[in-house]
Amino acid sequence: MYRWTIPKEQSGGLYKIKITEYSYPQLISTFRIREYHEKKLEISLDYEKLSYSPGDEVRGKITVKKMDGNALADTTTFSI
Repeated sequence: MYRWTIPKEQSGGLYKIKITEYSYPQLISTFRIREYHEKKLEISLDYEKLSYSPGDEVRGKITVKKMDGNALADTTTFSI
């Protein structure tokens, strides 16, 4: 059994791995590494008032958008 760990900094792409063992036929296998980009969100809170007292209902607007400027999916849901 052969084991190889893909380095964390390995860039995405199509790769071939070649295994040579004197008592077995040579093996060449192709595999793909996908790049993963963490999806980051920018969240801002805008409150209706500057301050609140105990028992007050806090009301405001939450704005969420992707850091890369792309739109959120239509099925995105939030709960507070």
